Amino acid sequence: MADHLPFTSSSAPLPQFELEMDTPELQLDEHLTKALAFVNSQAVQMRRILESPKGQLLLAIKKASSMLGELRTARLPPRLYYELYNSCFDALSQLQAYLLEAHEQHHLADVYEIVQYTGSVLPRLYLMITVGTAFMETDDAPIQEVLKDMLEMAKGVQHPLRGLFLRYYLGQRTGPFITQPNINSLDLSFNVRFTLTNFIEMNKLWVRCQHQGHSLSLIHI
Repeated sequence: MADHLPFTSSSAPLPQFELEMDTPELQLDEHLTKALAFVNSQAVQMRRILESPKGQLLLAIKKASSMLGELRTARLPPRLYYELYNSCFDALSQLQAYLLEAHEQHHLADVYEIVQYTGSVLPRLYLMITVGTAFMETDDAPIQEVLKDMLEMAKGVQHPLRGLFLRYYLGQRTGPFITQPNINSLDLSFNVRFTLTNFIEMNKLWVRCQHQGHSLSLIHI
């Protein structure tokens, strides 16, 4: 799946806006360092679980959810948040690769439903997109219904910065299904509506990021 992405974690363009933050630069760097260390530790544990003979998927998903909890931070400006996002993206790519390889062992329709019971909203939606787009690659998957579901559920995050990056992730993961009509049964009008809806919502969040400035550092879902 990762090979088909329109952007990768290393080449994906960073939204070019800046937020003023009261937190000193050194404190921001320290917070990012701690967050990245935690994300990496959870990602390593997740990968070990997936590579073990038992392959305990639910435990691996729990580690992924814990890792994604770091994206709930409101203490980082976009430039540093992007680094944290990239680290999570790479780990989620590993999870998705496992899901595609082991989809006969773990029915992805069931896994897609299971991740919807994740306690925190933001990790839940990242997991839904990760599992949902893996599910969409299997035979007879209801691609259009899953896309509609993910697009609707993305409304659950209204914090400007976190919502913007969530929708960016949605665009990255769903890109192959929207831009390559030969691999799915979606019609052109649906593809256009899906892309425009996500793009419009991203622009709304972008504008809010630009105008809220200092107040962003005070918001935490």
